Amino acid sequence: MELIGGLYDTEREIREGKLSADDRKALRDEKARPILKQFKNWPKAQIIEVLPKSAIGGAIAYTLNLWPGLENYLLYGQLEIDNNWIENKIRPLAIGRITICLLVVMRQQPEQE
Repeated sequence: MELIGGLYDTEREIREGKLSADDRKALRDEKARPILKQFKNWPKAQIIEVLPKSAIGGAIAYTLNLWPGLENYLLYGQLEIDNNWIENKIRPLAIGRITICLLVVMRQQPEQE
């Protein structure tokens, strides 16, 4: 968790400094890239210690297969580290849709005496 916190500390520094895309990329190269490299060492070491068909073996293999996609945000300064911003924007829509569906179902239920 400390390593992930370090990645988000870098992102906080980027936001607070209102850096350009080129400056964001440079700061990520300097600070985030070494953290990700260190972070990747753990699953690479663990994959040889666990059974490939086990839950943790599958999770590690999945992580390592998707690793290049994780590193994309280092290559392009305009990308965010995560999609939390858009998730927070669409959450009210999803919750509203669920609420409407629930109300429709409840109205269709016959009243109990």
